Amino acid sequence: MIEQVFLSEPVDPYEQAIALTRSALAALRRGDRLAGERLLRAALRLDPSLGIAWLWLGALKQGARRSMCLRWARLTIPDAEIPTLGRLRRQRKPARQRALRSLRLTAGGLIAALLVLGGFELRYSDRIYPGVAALGRPLAGQTPEQAGAALEMLLAAWAEMPLVVRVGEASWSAPLGSLARFDAGALAGDAYNVGRSGPLVGRIAGHAQGILNPGRVTIIPVLEEAQVEKLIDDLAAIVDREARPARFVLDDTGLRILPEEHGLALDTIAAREMLYTTWERHHWSGDPAPLSVVLPVHRLAPELTQAELAPFLGQLRYQTAQSLELSWEAGRYELDRLPLLDLATLPEPGRPFRADRDAVAAALHMLASEIDRPAQPSRLVREGNNVREFIPGIPGRRLNVPAALELVMEALERGHRAVTLPIDRIEAPPGEAEALGLVAVIGEGRSQFVGYSSPNRDQNVLVGGSRFDGLLIPPGGVISADETIGPITWEQGYRWGDMIVGGQLVPALGGGICQVSTTFFRAAFWSGLEILERHNHQWRLPWYEVDAPPGMDATIALGGPDLKVRNNTGHYLLIKVTTDLEQKTQRFTIYGTPPGWRVEMLGPSYRDGAVVIGRRVLSGEQIILEDSFTSYYSQ
Repeated sequence: MIEQVFLSEPVDPYEQAIALTRSALAALRRGDRLAGERLLRAALRLDPSLGIAWLWLGALKQGARRSMCLRWARLTIPDAEIPTLGRLRRQRKPARQRALRSLRLTAGGLIAALLVLGGFELRYSDRIYPGVAALGRPLAGQTPEQAGAALEMLLAAWAEMPLVVRVGEASWSAPLGSLARFDAGALAGDAYNVGRSGPLVGRIAGHAQGILNPGRVTIIPVLEEAQVEKLIDDLAAIVDREARPARFVLDDTGLRILPEEHGLALDTIAAREMLYTTWERHHWSGDPAPLSVVLPVHRLAPELTQAELAPFLGQLRYQTAQSLELSWEAGRYELDRLPLLDLATLPEPGRPFRADRDAVAAALHMLASEIDRPAQPSRLVREGNNVREFIPGIPGRRLNVPAALELVMEALERGHRAVTLPIDRIEAPPGEAEALGLVAVIGEGRSQFVGYSSPNRDQNVLVGGSRFDGLLIPPGGVISADETIGPITWEQGYRWGDMIVGGQLVPALGGGICQVSTTFFRAAFWSGLEILERHNHQWRLPWYEVDAPPGMDATIALGGPDLKVRNNTGHYLLIKVTTDLEQKTQRFTIYGTPPGWRVEMLGPSYRDGAVVIGRRVLSGEQIILEDSFTSYYSQ
């Protein structure tokens, strides 16, 4: 709607003050005291020595304020007196003008009588009355259609003329057609309606005066209120600028003071009044020409100035020399102190600046976005009855912002160097593991094979253990070591090793897998699981007795013997196997729901050349399960 234009000269404040005063007097003539006083005050802000504005402002006041306005006015107009508002509404005309008016009234009376007798109303029933003009063009005797045709080109030219709005050293323009309807038909209709309402006697008298004064009534386009408001809003959006107080800043040059900046605000009430006054007072009877109006602005003072901040610069430099260190168990942050202080409230001399609670809270919330971590439930990556990956639940963490806020506020105001942030732990929610009851370790079995050095055997132990890794056992389910480990083929990753057959050590594919069954047996033993079938080796082998007594081994072979275990806990079980070929160890860990029992080993004892290992499973003092495992070794 508006576009900026550039002027060669800035607006003269005196010129703008005079324009404001004229608009104020126009408002007072209409009886709008509020608008008049506002415009006068705006004029005096631009030119405090404008005596005429002080006089009319005094006319609106009483008592001491009225006397003060008169004293200011007499500084430039020594013999001035406060006027009365009645002078604006009832100014007596000079004697000659009063005489001419009296003659016109007398003549008008005679003409009015003739009009009544001569059929005037009938003649002008479809035509515009005498004395009516539009934009200075007489329209008397024309029909509305004739008047509209006569005005069309003139109105089009006026609509293209700009309204130039000047504010300070800048100006903007908007076409007059964007502010009012330059419609020839509408204007001709308004001209036709003049004199067609009210009592007949009064209308006839008006027609008589119109005959004596051809330009008695002049019709001009009427400003559209919505468009004026939009223009003012658009200008305010461009002109208005907030005042910026002087402030402390920290940059590459160090801590310094950035000077203040004054703000501007368009005086929208005065601007609206001046636009309407300029429109009404414009010389519409001449050739189309631009309109120009100077709008007033308020200069907004900043809250703090550079001079007010200067005495505190040294104190602030000392207070912000060191950063504030915030730490927690998994990280550390350093914050500049300057943005965390309330720099808008100056302290007493020698006292430190107070911490800005809102700024500290905002900084902590930003830190919380980096520190906070949601708790994650456990997850199982399953493949049939095997769990290929068991991902335990991960606890979450959360910065306790309210508690941290108090600690940081205290540190800033007391000059502390560091703060340990309070972190709340969030327990992991139940996941797939919890849904199956896989919540704890209920038993574990270990074995070592350091004393047997064979890369092929190590490979067989690794492959055999991987067959148990991730095995999910339902309640009551039976695990067979033979079925789990087999088939033993080269394609499955097994290699040639040694196996005891008929009392002889012979080469066999998969030799050494008894290390796996032995480790599984120990895990089942210490978990309190029901062991349905178990067989000892023919020989006592030293690597099975490094970390366990004799009788804690279990041999298997495809087709038998076998090792079978039943899940008697009433819940699902998960087996995880870890084989370390560097340390030559293997570990079976059984996860499940704690059954509430404990396991005791009895022995070993020796009877009739056999090694006997006893086991007792107890709940409190009650025996849940009691069994024993007898091993006969030939050597």
